[in-house]
Amino acid sequence: MKKKLLALGLSSVMLLCACGSNDTQAQYLKDVKADKYVAVGEYKGLTVQMTAEEPAVTEEEVEYSIQYILEGRATAVEVTDRAVQNGDITNIDYEGKMDGVAFEGGTAQGYDLTIGSGKFIPGFEEGMIGMEIGETRDVEVTFPDPYLNNPDMSGKPAIFTVTVNSISVLELPELTDEF
Repeated sequence: MKKKLLALGLSSVMLLCACGSNDTQAQYLKDVKADKYVAVGEYKGLTVQMTAEEPAVTEEEVEYSIQYILEGRATAVEVTDRAVQNGDITNIDYEGKMDGVAFEGGTAQGYDLTIGSGKFIPGFEEGMIGMEIGETRDVEVTFPDPYLNNPDMSGKPAIFTVTVNSISVLELPELTDEF
């Protein structure tokens, strides 16, 4: 099999080299004879056995794929008539303090946070549930122990002053035949 592949490769190289507009490009190959290097075996009459199973797709896989595509095309729609709920996308300003002093990396303005995503330390996102747009609240949390992002903060309490600037939800497109 290796010899066949080598022969095919050499033949391809020779053909590609011979395609140039200048005949001198392939001069270095003029004395190369593939049959000196490769012995082609019997290739006629070969049969191929198919051992792979027929692919099957379950209904669950189809539904998962449809949901994945719909979520990829979702649009954020601003909510103005209710408080923050789990799953909402909130735009917030926050400042974290330990012992009354702001700490590095604990402050941001205009940060988009999906409530329930688990991107912040435990208790932060849960502490925002029920907040209204424009409301400011102190959210008391304790850093996990160990806290790999900053071992000096491991297990220590902190207070985040959080202001909700806006609330949005993802709206999925309608699943139609055209979609």
